[in-house]
Amino acid sequence: MFAQVAVPLPLSCLTYRVPQDVPLLPGTAVKVRVRKKILDGIVFQLVEQQAQTKYEIRELEGISEDFPQIDVDMLRVLEWAADYYHHPIGEVLRTFLPPDPAPQKKTLFQLSPSAILRLQTEKGPKGSLQKEIFQRLLDEGAQSLSGAERAAANRLVEANWLEKKIVLDLAVPPPGSTTSGQAPKLTQAQAVAVEAIAAAIEKKQFESFLLQGVTGSGKTEVYLRAAEHTLRQGLSVLVVVPEISLTPQLVSRFRARLGGNIALLHSGISDGERSRQWHLLNSGKIRMCIGARSASFAPIRDLGLVIVDEEHDGALKQEDHLRYHARDLSVMRAKFRSCPVVLGSATPSLESFHNAQVGRYRHLLLPERASGQIMPAVTVIDRTKTDPAVSISPQLQRAIRETMADGGQSMLLLNRRGFSSFLLCSSCGHVPECPNCSVSLTNYKGSARLKCHYCGFQSEMPKACQKCANETLVAGTLGTESLEEEVQQLFPTARVLRIDRESMERKGALEAALLSIAAGDVDIVIGTQIIAKGHDFPNIALVAVVNADSSFHLPDFRAGEKSFQLFTQMAGRAGRGSRPGRVFLQTFSPNHPSILHATTHDFFHFAGEELSVRHTFAYPPFVRMARLLVSGPSSELAEAAATKIAQALERMPRSNANVDIVGPSPAVLMKIQNRYRWSLLLKSASVKELHSRLRVAILQTVPTLDRRVLVQVDVDPVSLM
Repeated sequence: MFAQVAVPLPLSCLTYRVPQDVPLLPGTAVKVRVRKKILDGIVFQLVEQQAQTKYEIRELEGISEDFPQIDVDMLRVLEWAADYYHHPIGEVLRTFLPPDPAPQKKTLFQLSPSAILRLQTEKGPKGSLQKEIFQRLLDEGAQSLSGAERAAANRLVEANWLEKKIVLDLAVPPPGSTTSGQAPKLTQAQAVAVEAIAAAIEKKQFESFLLQGVTGSGKTEVYLRAAEHTLRQGLSVLVVVPEISLTPQLVSRFRARLGGNIALLHSGISDGERSRQWHLLNSGKIRMCIGARSASFAPIRDLGLVIVDEEHDGALKQEDHLRYHARDLSVMRAKFRSCPVVLGSATPSLESFHNAQVGRYRHLLLPERASGQIMPAVTVIDRTKTDPAVSISPQLQRAIRETMADGGQSMLLLNRRGFSSFLLCSSCGHVPECPNCSVSLTNYKGSARLKCHYCGFQSEMPKACQKCANETLVAGTLGTESLEEEVQQLFPTARVLRIDRESMERKGALEAALLSIAAGDVDIVIGTQIIAKGHDFPNIALVAVVNADSSFHLPDFRAGEKSFQLFTQMAGRAGRGSRPGRVFLQTFSPNHPSILHATTHDFFHFAGEELSVRHTFAYPPFVRMARLLVSGPSSELAEAAATKIAQALERMPRSNANVDIVGPSPAVLMKIQNRYRWSLLLKSASVKELHSRLRVAILQTVPTLDRRVLVQVDVDPVSLM
């Protein structure tokens, strides 16, 4: 018998002989020798015969007590991810495992098998402490001991009165109180959605639901009812959200309804806590998990329902190493487990919407707000008719003052961090750039630093131009820091809060900021797109996108879709309470489709127009795409490698389902972290043919390239930047 074993290294499965006395199953943790080291790994497959090889096949070292066992459903998911995203199974395993794969263990003392029989002929242990410990274990069962009691217990082990047992130290906290009696009455559309999902849960069958509801329509209440139904069936629930910022508010609602035994998995918690939560899930002691992108790998036992909130959000896509999409991975988890998956959004991705149109997904609609409030009115402010030197137009200024006077809160979106996106010399036009990346350095006035958002490079703010020594340096396109400064000057009595990556760096800062908004301690909130995502603040009466043009003037076929989603999601923050909401979009392009359709909250007409364009120019969802990003220490080396791959792909025999190869061409961001990048884009109506070409490139051509060249595979890319 031979075992295919994956170890958490960038390797494919390795083959080992199984000793006759070692019982193995797929998912078993084993110890294996890799070169000169003994490593822990997971058995993925057992085979009775192995192909002939010139290499010696080593024998397994034995079963691992320090590595977690994995269930078969999860093995299938990991194998699918490795195959679909063309990534070594060892790297996929490493992504799946917690920061510390070895769970915490503790020693329990219990009566030995012969202790009761001995009591019939002997008086029992001697010594007062030993007698006390023995009697307690006799009455109460196995216990963990420390100090003098542990020393006394060890002497009883030597005398064969007690024995030791090593167990996982995975204490589950008490479930906490619930407020299930306070659940709101469902609207008719919500009731239909809950009934459909519940039926699939009971049948234990795979079905994909696209739950599309306007902002404030009560999608979370549908999630809660479906999760309640799943847990009552004795099954487990996985909820995936795109951003850590969404987690606290969602978790508080789930805990209030379902109790406290919910595992959290995201990068905002410590490694030790992540490992503890991971092992609690893998042991089956906790049956519900909420987390960000990586939670799609959560080791949940007896999975009965998968929910992906804000399924359209680009943050669900991992943009380096294993470039998986948490939404697609979640769908496959549900498929392998034969359970339903619910994808929720007010503005679905066009891929998911198309899947619903052609019948792959079941479309559930929530067309109205659960509160009965009408959608907020949207006003477009044409910036060509206002002073471009002022970020906030007079019309928007008046609206903010009116909102403050009425006791409401305002929220301003500017999707650029820092004080300005660059510095410009007024004499020679020089712009300071990152020495490692082909981007300008962002100006942070508050810390007097210039920073690169791609590699982390920082430098002090220059006092004069580095080229001509001119001392007049002008701020370029303004960011959240400059907007905050301008707002404080315009509204000196307002309580202003800025929310972006820099202002929320301190642990717990974001949670505290969200609580202060909910408590009414803030008049004006300024932030990047993080403030547009799923937050429910009843007192937000005014929402404004300060510079709408920054999102749709990008070299990306999804720019219009992402812009419409951002505008609609941002508009959805207004008017969720008793106050009517108002929305303002400031733009130099008032007739752009994403602007026009956002003013009427009309997803269906926007989607129809955008899908027509995608069909004409052969873009997803009508074709599948993959991107090969080739990088090297010089542009010439990267270009030569990309050209060699393209030529190998072109030489492959043509089939009925053609694969179009676009490029090679320089990436939009040509240099990142001192590596020059060239891009190859593959497009095909056949996903099978697309992957066939990728395998040829990876297995046959990439190994022949210069070792300094790195080739990254991005299947179903979300961004082409």
